[in-house]
Amino acid sequence: MGQEGVLQEVRRLRRDLAAAPGATKDKIVDIAQKDVGALGASIGGQGLACNQKLGTPVFEFGYASGKHPGGNYAFTGKTLKWAYGKTFKATAPSLRAEEPVGIRSAFTGESSLGSRRLHRYGNTKRLDHLNGVTVAVSDTDGDKRIDTSVSPYFDGEALAVCNVAAKNRSGKIV
Repeated sequence: MGQEGVLQEVRRLRRDLAAAPGATKDKIVDIAQKDVGALGASIGGQGLACNQKLGTPVFEFGYASGKHPGGNYAFTGKTLKWAYGKTFKATAPSLRAEEPVGIRSAFTGESSLGSRRLHRYGNTKRLDHLNGVTVAVSDTDGDKRIDTSVSPYFDGEALAVCNVAAKNRSGKIV
């Protein structure tokens, strides 16, 4: 779907929302697009850490939410949380990932997916290298509590993708 198709869909959704029972005009959010240039220039970042050995300590930052498999709600998803641990080889057949890498993390819920895994993070300068992105969470010991987050292994292939992306502008984003 191109940009015009997205805009048409937004207009359709606005009409549907406005026609809903009890809807008022102030409940409709106005979405505007703005060209902010290259994504890296907008969000910052100091680099990518590829081909790191297993056992490397990393920080994970994200907005965990949802409940553990046992039903306990540990996080709201409204506050940035962090975990720290050493990476290890994980198994996740349902992900179809070649080399999944895990760390011990209690992050729950789907909103923790996409959490950043940072190598050599320093709190004083807040500099880091991206070393993974959480794509799944799991209860590995069967106690009905999430205890592991999983990321693909960042290797030369991930670096090649980032190098291509760095040369291209992201264009308009919402």
